[in-house]
Amino acid sequence: MASFPLLIGITVLCVATTIVSGARGKTPVVPDVASTSFTESEHCSKDQYRIRVRDPNRHISTRLLRYFTFGGILQGIHEETQIPRAELVLGGASQYQDQSSQLGPKYHAAHVIRVGSIDKRLKQKNKDLFKALTNYVGHTQNVISLANVWHGC
Repeated sequence: MASFPLLIGITVLCVATTIVSGARGKTPVVPDVASTSFTESEHCSKDQYRIRVRDPNRHISTRLLRYFTFGGILQGIHEETQIPRAELVLGGASQYQDQSSQLGPKYHAAHVIRVGSIDKRLKQKNKDLFKALTNYVGHTQNVISLANVWHGC
């Protein structure tokens, strides 16, 4: 019987640690329209391709294009599920991420768009759309850290 309170304590500690650490849901690394295609002659190996560092100017222009595409994706999801576009996603710190840079503190795996959370109704109504949207918002590109530091309010 004494192990039950211990189990509850450990569970609470694990949940609190996850909340405080801001752990993000892992999404798979998938082919993406905003990324170049892998070629062995250009990137040597899939590992080299995954950790390549993007030009900051190209990353910023990719972000702009991706937001326009994102608007169309949200409209399509709304039409399929009847969840209002304005309620599908919320701002804030990203909750999904496909990779970390693995290159040290000088480089970040920067999200191409910034989405805090996705409405849970989408997961209930259409798991495939929820998964596709988490992959889309979790997509990152490796850039120098200065291109990823947010200085806003």
